[in-house]
Amino acid sequence: MVQTPGNAIVEQLHTMKRRMEVLFSESFKGEQAEGDLPDSGVDSEPWEPAVDIWEGADLWLLIADIPGVAEEDLHVELAEKQLTIRGKRKTSPGRQKMKAAQAERPAGAFSRAFVLPEDAQGDSVKAEFKHGVLTVAVSRGLGSSVTTQKVQVRAG
Repeated sequence: MVQTPGNAIVEQLHTMKRRMEVLFSESFKGEQAEGDLPDSGVDSEPWEPAVDIWEGADLWLLIADIPGVAEEDLHVELAEKQLTIRGKRKTSPGRQKMKAAQAERPAGAFSRAFVLPEDAQGDSVKAEFKHGVLTVAVSRGLGSSVTTQKVQVRAG
C-alpha cells in the first residue's frame, strides 16, 4: 500500500480520468427532470472516500471514511497485488416528495484501488466496518501470493 512514485502517478491518472468522465457526462445531461434531483433517490456521480494508509513493523492498515454506506453495498477485493474497495451510498433520506435545499454529501458509487507493497501477505487481508469507517489490515512478511479473492468484511 506504499505508493511508489510510479504508483502515485498511475493513481493520479486514474483519478483525473474519472473526473474527466464526470465532466464529460455532465456536459451532455441538459436539464434534469424533477425526478432526477439529488434528493430523489437517484444516485449521483462517482465520489472518492478519504483514505489513510498506516505502516507498522508487522502490519499495513488502510482506513477509509465511508459513513452512510450500507454493509451490503460495500465490497473489498484482492486481485494479484491490487486491493480494491468499492460500494455506493444512497442519496435520499427516503422522502420522495422533498427536494434538496442544500446537498453537500457525495453519494452514488465509489471505487478506490491500491497496489499492495511487496512485503504484504495477500492471504492475510482482514476487513472490518464499524461506525462508517472501513479498516483493512494486511500483514507484512515474506511469501504468500494470492491471485484473486473477495475479502469478507466484518461488521464491528
